[in-house]
Amino acid sequence: MQFTSGAVGLVYIKFTTMIQNFSSKLLRQLEDEIGTISNEQNNPFIKMRKCLKASRMSLEKLRTIFLETESISETEEIHFFKIIKPAFYKWKIFHAELYLIESNVPGGSAEVQRIFFESELRVVERFLLLHPFQYQYYRMDMCELDTFYFLRKADLTESLLPEQPEMEPVFSSPGDYLFAKFRAFDMLKDWLVERINFLKRHPVLSFDAGEMKSELRWTGDKIHLAELAYALHLSRQINNGQAGVAQIFRWFEEHFVVSIGVPAKRFAEIRARKRLSRTQFIDSLRDDLLRKMDQDDLR
Repeated sequence: MQFTSGAVGLVYIKFTTMIQNFSSKLLRQLEDEIGTISNEQNNPFIKMRKCLKASRMSLEKLRTIFLETESISETEEIHFFKIIKPAFYKWKIFHAELYLIESNVPGGSAEVQRIFFESELRVVERFLLLHPFQYQYYRMDMCELDTFYFLRKADLTESLLPEQPEMEPVFSSPGDYLFAKFRAFDMLKDWLVERINFLKRHPVLSFDAGEMKSELRWTGDKIHLAELAYALHLSRQINNGQAGVAQIFRWFEEHFVVSIGVPAKRFAEIRARKRLSRTQFIDSLRDDLLRKMDQDDLR
């Protein structure tokens, strides 16, 4: 991407920096809020309602700052509707779809529930297969048709995109909704695969979105539990150092009734942390313990 020179270039840089910084901060706030809601709320309807409210409020703030910008280039507009807006809108779609799944999970054995989740996974994959060209375009981050997909002035009838809900013309492009839905359905796919794998590993357990199934239940971020599992594995504190990280993950999942995910994928997420500390959870444990001892010393 090239910047123009002179005053126009300064305006371009100012816009790019402003909208990028604002949207990044707003997205982190939204994801933190959704994480808190998901950890604290088991009832599917209440969780869905609160997450949708948070998503709508964030989208409205994003809309306000975008529409207050006097002029933007086509490159900026494409980036906004291809990358920025779908990163917010995906949460609205995801939680509406997740509610339909969670509220319809059948009671009974883990086998019955596994079959249900597998059927829902096929529904998600079928949607992705209905739009093979656009989904491949999205997955490969192609750009040849961006002017047809992500400019507001583009004609939807010329973009070869499927019909979409009635959108606000000044805050929508022909492709931003579909790309947000691709993101949301990729998240649903991961969610379903995790539940299916969990039930395969623990056939005596079953999934219930509305009830606690253990006297002790992990209610913090799953990434924190993954961080703790890796720390215990690498410090060789379990089974004389013979316990594998996958074995520790599975033990945590069974006893805290939570699906943590694939160990290698979780470790990659921990390594990729840019804000604060890579070991932020373990750091917080140390700080909390020291604070308690310091308080007791003062008594």
